[in-house]
Amino acid sequence: MTFNDVVVAVQAGTGLTRDQARDLTHLIIDTMRDAILAGQTVRLEDIGTFKLATYRARQGRNPATGAPIMIPAQEYVSFHGSQELRDDLGELPPE
Repeated sequence: MTFNDVVVAVQAGTGLTRDQARDLTHLIIDTMRDAILAGQTVRLEDIGTFKLATYRARQGRNPATGAPIMIPAQEYVSFHGSQELRDDLGELPPE
């Protein structure tokens, strides 16, 4: 599903114009993004939780030379699916 698919679904579900649906979708996504970047947890009912997490700094090796290097700590967005979503996944037929 693409951003445009979401806009079309919002438009169909709300009766808004396409431009209004696109603006509303942008507003929701931007609000979630800003909250995650501020370190807040974003919890969507029946979907899951997004939050900012950090990989710790660690020692690695340069694959070309084998020399040890320090890999710095790095932030990433973590997603944990809700129990409802995991239950629904278990009900899907195998492909």
